[in-house]
Amino acid sequence: MASYTPNYNLKKPSQDDFFDVDDFNGNTDILDTTIKNISDSIPSGGFPLEKSSTTVFNNDGSITETFLDNSYKTTVFNSNGSITETYYNSSEVVQNTKQTVFNNDGSITITLT
Repeated sequence: MASYTPNYNLKKPSQDDFFDVDDFNGNTDILDTTIKNISDSIPSGGFPLEKSSTTVFNNDGSITETFLDNSYKTTVFNSNGSITETYYNSSEVVQNTKQTVFNNDGSITITLT
């Protein structure tokens, strides 16, 4: 007597069953529908693999990351050991700034403006 798979309820004939084309076709239809549903859920062009589309290491030591929506972020490594990240929208208007300071006691202070 046949059993069924736990995830897609595919028919699994037992060793003493004869091959049944209808069972095979039923399993094939289930797989085809499932694969099509997964395929349809993937956006055209696939999923973006990375958050940023380009990263540039500037001559002054800063880093500029341009994102897929043309917004961008600059990262500056300051002489006092702190890091300043400035986020711009696609119109080059500052959206916010994140200042990270590594304190002498081992703590980290993060300030958002």
